[in-house]
Amino acid sequence: MSFTTRASIDTLRSIPFANIAATYAGGTNGGAVGVPFAYPVRLLAISNNTNGDMFLTYDPSRDMLFVAANSFKLFDVTSNRESAANVFVLPIGTQFYVRYSTAPTMPATGAVYIEAVY
Repeated sequence: MSFTTRASIDTLRSIPFANIAATYAGGTNGGAVGVPFAYPVRLLAISNNTNGDMFLTYDPSRDMLFVAANSFKLFDVTSNRESAANVFVLPIGTQFYVRYSTAPTMPATGAVYIEAVY
């Protein structure tokens, strides 16, 4: 069997707890989690292994996703497409930002991770 399309795993993106602030503009790198996507993303996993609750967004003017402490979210945006031409993806250039809702407490450890399949 031969396939004309394939899935690839993108480079892991992360931001350690110490670089996360109460605002998207705060912290190291302005709260950016890694670099923007260089490929259209079909599957996205966000893991928060800090002990603080987090908000994530790709539009720093508003909160989009809540990820509780020590939890994760998984989005498979292409799983239920209607046809080969109808494919949902996160576009090239999408950049995620993080801020805490509840600050990690001491002894604080961990990071927020974003994994992507394109």
